Amino acid sequence: MSSNIRIVFLGLTGYLGGTLLEALLTHPNASQFDITAFVRSEEKASDINNTALGVKAISGTFSKLEEAVSIADVVFNIASSDDLPMTQAIIDGARKRYASTKTAPVVIHVSGSAIIADFAGGQHLNDKRFIATSDIPLAEAHEQGFLKSYILAPPLIWGLATGRFVDAGLQNPAFSSIKLLSRIVKRRGVFGFVGPQLNAWSTIEVHDLAQLIVTMFNTVVIKHKEIAGGKAYYFSANGDVVSKEYLSRIAHAMHKYGLTKTADITEFTPEEIAKWPILNAFAINSRTTDARSRSLGWAPVHTVPEFLDSIDESIKVISIQKEDFGAHWMEV
Repeated sequence: MSSNIRIVFLGLTGYLGGTLLEALLTHPNASQFDITAFVRSEEKASDINNTALGVKAISGTFSKLEEAVSIADVVFNIASSDDLPMTQAIIDGARKRYASTKTAPVVIHVSGSAIIADFAGGQHLNDKRFIATSDIPLAEAHEQGFLKSYILAPPLIWGLATGRFVDAGLQNPAFSSIKLLSRIVKRRGVFGFVGPQLNAWSTIEVHDLAQLIVTMFNTVVIKHKEIAGGKAYYFSANGDVVSKEYLSRIAHAMHKYGLTKTADITEFTPEEIAKWPILNAFAINSRTTDARSRSLGWAPVHTVPEFLDSIDESIKVISIQKEDFGAHWMEV
């Protein structure tokens, strides 16, 4: 790699993406990073470029993304993990990069632990832990050798994002799962739940997760160490939470800040679940262990009790946001 590390970054305006980019811009080696953020709209790119916050932005079609990746050393995909055309543009750009330089660019891609969910409908947790294969296109590209992919699968991410992009009004500061639920509940007027709420999710605080990604970047890019990639997943967890433990707090806070008309809590009907399939995500078990991530030297510090205590402030922030701010990958 050249003395300057050329980085293409996707997901700047998102909850995790902006948090990670803040960590990169305050990295000890930040002066060596040449960071280009790819965003979907020209308006967003203009807003970012006008802030002079340490990153330049481009927008356009996926061919523009492919072109940017073709000259990049590192790609962070913190945007939608389900967007196959976008992933393919990254892969195609990396292939061009390798063809011209014989150097495989690093692709750090964030998926989610829902890939190993059991869709339990709110039923109780069990003692199983799951193993999953990684995203097929990136894993295949890794095996072919023209890129090095490292995939993270975080669980329920929580906490309020902070930093320059939040302060500039460019980044969604609240975690997406609560934001999506709040949109549905506001339309319904009454807080709801799916099943008996005995299902459990592993949890991770947003800054802890960003630090894991930075640790991975340091290991692979700065220190040039070989670690498991391709089909290997990097999970992150610092305690599990049962739905009943946190949904009741969300319901209370939503009523407190005027997002619901009543403090009542009722079960979503089958018709409502069919209308809003994303509700199933609040009724699944998704529990992970993170030995591979911790083997990099990373250790999360924020705990489940802190998560529960943080809910009120997160709902307060959501209550004063514009309706269309953040989590655009799911409209309700």
